[in-house]
Amino acid sequence: MKETYCDETSLVLACVFLLGTATLQAQNPIDQAKHVAGAVASQAGSIGSAMEMLAGDLKPEALVSSFNMDQWLKKASSLSLDDIKGATSLLGKLAKGLDPSVLQQGFNLKDWTSKLKSFNNWAALAGQAESLLKAINPSAFKSGFDVSKATSALSALESLK
Repeated sequence: MKETYCDETSLVLACVFLLGTATLQAQNPIDQAKHVAGAVASQAGSIGSAMEMLAGDLKPEALVSSFNMDQWLKKASSLSLDDIKGATSLLGKLAKGLDPSVLQQGFNLKDWTSKLKSFNNWAALAGQAESLLKAINPSAFKSGFDVSKATSALSALESLK
């Protein structure tokens, strides 16, 4: 017969995992969503990290001269999980701060912005942010910008309902 060995660390980790799972199952759906949101936020560093990825690697010439990137990034970094309206507002400000020449031909900023105003959940906001990302000419980003990393961060936001 084969003996199994379980050290104290493994036992403690298993207990923590089981306790966390039981706690999550006992919570109502809103609490579960906040738990998932917290996990996503901690993985990304903050909920604003996904938005920071969109803007932080834009070349200065991709923006209109009146756009204050430092101020925008500061506001994005302080977003909380409960501030969908703040995130929506910041995304709209970023879009309006883009120089029109960096947007793909056929992208209608006015139509995009009007849709943005009706969003009240992270999934819709993430989808709209992704459409903005795709509308920006790749040449507007600094070298080394990782589109897949930004898209992954936005996809993580889509799980927050």
